[in-house]
Amino acid sequence: MVIESKYPVKWYGVIGALLNYFVGYLWLYPAVILRMFHLKSWNAGLEIVLSLYMIVSTALFLKPVLTEGYENFRKLGKRIAGLLLKNEIMIYGLMIVTGLLIQTVFGLQQSANQDGVEVLMEYSPFMMIFLAAVMAPVVEELLFRGIFFRMTRPHGRIPAMLISALLFGLMHCMESLLAGNWADLAFVLEYGAMGLVFCDVYEKTDSIWPCMLLHMLHNCVGLLFLAFA
Repeated sequence: MVIESKYPVKWYGVIGALLNYFVGYLWLYPAVILRMFHLKSWNAGLEIVLSLYMIVSTALFLKPVLTEGYENFRKLGKRIAGLLLKNEIMIYGLMIVTGLLIQTVFGLQQSANQDGVEVLMEYSPFMMIFLAAVMAPVVEELLFRGIFFRMTRPHGRIPAMLISALLFGLMHCMESLLAGNWADLAFVLEYGAMGLVFCDVYEKTDSIWPCMLLHMLHNCVGLLFLAFA
């Protein structure tokens, strides 16, 4: 991976993207929208509109990451298919190992995040597919690889991968942890392992685009398993 980028992200882009997601999307925006329009509850249509805004705004905040990544992505050519397949197999292998470990040590079957995915899939399949296949891969990869991994990479590959993967894992367990379900912390291991693969792809390709595509592929495969289970 090239440490000195010719497309550096400005500090205000980093701060803007982080506040936009962790303060705006996860807390402030829904509350403001409900109050502004005198709505009693959140719905699938509002979630999709907000998700579209998040994709566009995050991309604008972190445009240098996308620009640099696209140049390097084009160099991969036909190799991208093999890269995605190999790393998707790697992710599922790690998920099996970490899942068995969590089940054996903690007696837990699946995370609260996965429970939420299954509920949303029943409630609004289109919304869940959009969130999992489009919004989450784009926004999460830009934040966790485009900011956290990219900006800590000058301090070493391993520390950068661990920081990015740990934060990625914590984010997927954050809602249940805030609700007091500390047992769900065990699943940081599973999501963190997935984050390590995304970091490795970024490291090897110098591009955020394969990470987003791999994330999309993984989530789509998961939804297919869920749909036909």
